[in-house]
Amino acid sequence: IVDASTGIWRGVEALCRWTDPSTGKVVPPSLFIPEAERLGLIGDIGEWGLERSVALCKKLCLDENDDFFLSVNMSFSQVMDEGFADRVAKVLKVYAYPPGKLDLEVTESMEFNFNSVPEKTIDRFRGMGINLALDDFGTGYSGFNQLKNLPAEYVKTEREFVMNIEHDTQVQHLYHIISELA
Repeated sequence: IVDASTGIWRGVEALCRWTDPSTGKVVPPSLFIPEAERLGLIGDIGEWGLERSVALCKKLCLDENDDFFLSVNMSFSQVMDEGFADRVAKVLKVYAYPPGKLDLEVTESMEFNFNSVPEKTIDRFRGMGINLALDDFGTGYSGFNQLKNLPAEYVKTEREFVMNIEHDTQVQHLYHIISELA
């Protein structure tokens, strides 16, 4: 993750990818994530990804860089699990990883309503200094309530929405308004 205004590298986003062992082809997240959710495996996969990425960042001493942060996606079901914050805290403690250098991204979707997120979970993350982000903003339920009810430090949009933004003043204006609103 690079700061667009300075060009300085600031952080990394941990992304889960899967290669089918029988074909050797990469299975897109759009296929395996919904299946993992349907099978009730998304929490285990998400926590495995969190632990692996925290461990690697710690091993590479990335957390020692002042402005560095690690961004990790979490699923709707994880956010709704009131024990999730405790498990995140445990991973951070095991690896002595600073909570302020962790961003947790929640993907906006039709079924995700921030009004239903347990306040205790959000308060616990905020109390630890973990940053929260709204990912894929504009692709799901996109309402003012989504921004109002999740104390997110930032919003992220889909790449396709900003393709060629440098040549489209209307899209530039729209994104300026969205960023001001956020």
